[in-house]
Amino acid sequence: MLSGIPSRQLTLLCLAALVTLGFLVGFQDGHSTDVHVFQEFTRTSLALFDNESEVIGGKHTAQVEVPKQSQHNVTKRAPVLTWDDALATGCMLMDLMSLSPSIPVPISRFTSIDDLDRYGWEMLDQGSNPDYTCSYAVRSGFLDASFVYGPAHKGSEQVPPVTRLPELKALSDVMFLQWQALCDKSRVSPKTLKYFLSSSIVNDATNRIIEEALRRVGQSYPPTKWPGNTFLTTGDEGKAILATPNGRAIAWFLAQHKTQLGNKSVKQVTVFRDDTMNGIPFALFEIEELTLAVGTS
Repeated sequence: MLSGIPSRQLTLLCLAALVTLGFLVGFQDGHSTDVHVFQEFTRTSLALFDNESEVIGGKHTAQVEVPKQSQHNVTKRAPVLTWDDALATGCMLMDLMSLSPSIPVPISRFTSIDDLDRYGWEMLDQGSNPDYTCSYAVRSGFLDASFVYGPAHKGSEQVPPVTRLPELKALSDVMFLQWQALCDKSRVSPKTLKYFLSSSIVNDATNRIIEEALRRVGQSYPPTKWPGNTFLTTGDEGKAILATPNGRAIAWFLAQHKTQLGNKSVKQVTVFRDDTMNGIPFALFEIEELTLAVGTS
């Protein structure tokens, strides 16, 4: 169980994200209050469009990921994510989120919500085919990435494939720009972020790492229903799950935006399933504020 959160309340919180009803459990100062359900979720779906696409009725008729002249590039098959590779990457991500990273952190240069429009991102109506769909509850510090495909994946499905992508393409940057804008609109500090939920995980690489993490603690796959299994990121299993395609975005989100978010890191990840989604795994990442140990400078 996550610290300070009764099972009933966090179950409600997660289910709110899964069914996108626009309800969330309220929190104060990181501690749960009496169950208070309120409408707070802001759900967004975005796709990257070619600025030269034909426009009819004010909307693009075709969804593409890059300018047309680059569509003949050949896409490369993503390498298999092994346990050892995931563990090494997880260690690197934890280092980047630390107070004193051993390697320079490439700070994101995307800081304005206007960057989304500048690089061709557009909001989509419900039922369209998005690159990213996320839900945000800024007052409760909750972010849910529910449908995440990304321009690189979507571009690889084009005929012919598309691989040259604009600079603003990473989920971590897109999520941050929207998170910051929604916080500004609600007059809430962006530093409120406490939880990141990766919903309905169907990515093969992520599921293989989750399966191996469960095996290493004597559990079978798929994960059990809530409270599921919690892995600290001080351990190998937590680091490996953080490094999966469904986890690494939150690490980059925190590492590259310390000026706006403060010094934060991922404390632990809980994997669980929900029977309403045919046993598909979910991963809930808990975020903590980093502080210097007493006596250090």
